[in-house]
Amino acid sequence: MFDNDDVLRRVYEIAYAVARARFRLGTADAEDIAQEMMLRALHHLRSREINASWIHRGAQFLCIDHLRARQSEGKALERYLREGTPRAKDEATILDLELAVSSLHADCQSLIRQYFWEGRTWAEIDAALAAGRRCAQYRTRKCVEALAQAFHDGKAPKFQAV
Repeated sequence: MFDNDDVLRRVYEIAYAVARARFRLGTADAEDIAQEMMLRALHHLRSREINASWIHRGAQFLCIDHLRARQSEGKALERYLREGTPRAKDEATILDLELAVSSLHADCQSLIRQYFWEGRTWAEIDAALAAGRRCAQYRTRKCVEALAQAFHDGKAPKFQAV
């Protein structure tokens, strides 16, 4: 029979491995998932037996929820980028957003400013980049994801959707 520490250690190890290997989450996110699974295991420790399949399934659900939340953060950020032009009412949030954008790579800054704030079309940006069709759209999406990740990781000022 295992004691509670051994069970919790095993829960942490399996959940962390699922988050890192299967879902390719970063170290901090994988640790959050593993800690949440440990809390769930503590809650269920007396009422049911905890086995590896229960841990795997629970960790997978937590990872999926985590990725969905991150995706919705990115969509909220993109919506705000579209609507959050310099003539917006909330100047403090605009300043935070400007600071966050300025923390990105110069190419990302340029793409975000051209599309969201200057209102250029994808075709115009593609032509300016001398790139293939839809290249700017793909790159801008990746830049918005990087910006959302910076907010998520706390490397950028806190973002609050309007």
